[in-house]
Amino acid sequence: MEEKKRRTPKERLVILESNQQPHSQLKSPPQDTTTSPTRHRRLASTASVKQQPLCRVIAYCTARSYHHITDFVHHLQARNASVIMLQYDECTMVCMSPTDERVLFLMDYGVAVFWGWTPDDEAVFLRQLLSSYEQDPLDEWQEEVLHCVYDPHRTQKIYNDVIVLNQRDNDMAKMTISMGMAQSAKLACFEDLMDETIVQTEHIPYSIAKFGSIRMSKPDGLKAMGQLFNVRTEINLNHPILDTPELFWTERSLLPLYEAVRLYMEISSRVALLNQRALVLGDLLDMLNEYLMKRNYEKLEWIVVWLIVASVALAAMTIYLKVTSLHE
Repeated sequence: MEEKKRRTPKERLVILESNQQPHSQLKSPPQDTTTSPTRHRRLASTASVKQQPLCRVIAYCTARSYHHITDFVHHLQARNASVIMLQYDECTMVCMSPTDERVLFLMDYGVAVFWGWTPDDEAVFLRQLLSSYEQDPLDEWQEEVLHCVYDPHRTQKIYNDVIVLNQRDNDMAKMTISMGMAQSAKLACFEDLMDETIVQTEHIPYSIAKFGSIRMSKPDGLKAMGQLFNVRTEINLNHPILDTPELFWTERSLLPLYEAVRLYMEISSRVALLNQRALVLGDLLDMLNEYLMKRNYEKLEWIVVWLIVASVALAAMTIYLKVTSLHE
């Protein structure tokens, strides 16, 4: 499996603050001006945060979905009786032991989020343990990487790919952040699929604009139609994955943190852009379908014409032979 290159850190500040509690009210990012004292204080604060030990947080999208996650966790528990499992709708939280700070969140839609794991441990877990429970594994994995620092005296925020949390043992906050990161990784898969499809079909409108027709055989045209239809179906069927999870309709205190992660990952704007591109692909699919049908009709018309010509020629030949036989 190949791993996608990671995002570059975002120069954006998203703050959550409410008496330094884990679930807080979303505040608008401050204005980022080069001459503002606030900016200098913020950069200094970020520098001091980075001097503290950072917890690696990474989301991998490795498959279209995971199946039998409960059986998988039971398999882990058979190997290690200290493993703890908690399930929340589409998310399964796995703690390796009560004293181990490493936490894992498995999403039904094919994303695993690791907190505090080393890259080697992540690779062993994904390739040797989890791979047997993947449905439609991806040839190329998608990643979302952040780092986390715990400080009860700082404002909770996400800045420059660093998360600041007030409590180390707040697993619900970690799960909330993981859901946002998982959605971003899954969305990146849809974006790649869309990009590949656009590259492979961009010659179609170009051909129409230049030649007034689509220069491809019927099998190639049907393949292009199937590809476009698969992309639309994949996005439309999986679109609910990018909606707000049901957990936050009951745990309303977690919603601001989840929205802050979505804001930082720019999920809403990316989904809107993906929908616009899907509409363009839909128009291209309709145009290609209409063109192929028209071309089939033209072929049928020519077949009918040639059948009529052959019938007339046969009738003329029959009459000629009869006339010739009468004269003889």
